[in-house]
Amino acid sequence: MNAKTNEILDPNSYDKFIEHIKKDIQDSQLWAAISINKELIQIYWRIGKMLSEKALLESWGSKTIERIAKDLASSFPNVSAFSHRNLKLRRYIVLDLKVREFDPKDISQLNFYMSAVDDHLRHPGDQPTIGMIFCKTKQNFTVEYALRDFNKPIGVADYEITLVESLSKELKESLPTIEDIEAEFGQDSEETE
Repeated sequence: MNAKTNEILDPNSYDKFIEHIKKDIQDSQLWAAISINKELIQIYWRIGKMLSEKALLESWGSKTIERIAKDLASSFPNVSAFSHRNLKLRRYIVLDLKVREFDPKDISQLNFYMSAVDDHLRHPGDQPTIGMIFCKTKQNFTVEYALRDFNKPIGVADYEITLVESLSKELKESLPTIEDIEAEFGQDSEETE
């Protein structure tokens, strides 16, 4: 920048600089949102677990849960998650992350995981377990055919990783490659055999 005229000397360099800052801000916002969601899920889970234990041990019914919902709503008026309905709601979500294109076999694998959750974690009053598959890529017609006539709530979405692309060259070079990670896991499993 020229100090006398306050003009930008190289607009291309400036534009790249601004784009880098905006990308950094967006990535930080995304990580903050993920962190907040993680914490909220954990507190909702703990509350649900505590309520279930108290309801079982002390024979609490719907009226007690309704009173708890009102007390929490008055203490946290901007949080809608503590309604009577939500406090009674328990729903498990099974996530399956794939680093490849969607394969119809993924539905069977997720169904296996969901069945295990239903048998070992889910209680009779809980909402149905939800399954989500995140794939690097997917063909919509393949997903549609794979899910046709399937009665469990399952979703399939693709994702895009942008975090690595926004890292500095030095940091990128210091990260292990997928091959390095696979080799390390292969080495660990050979040592345990």
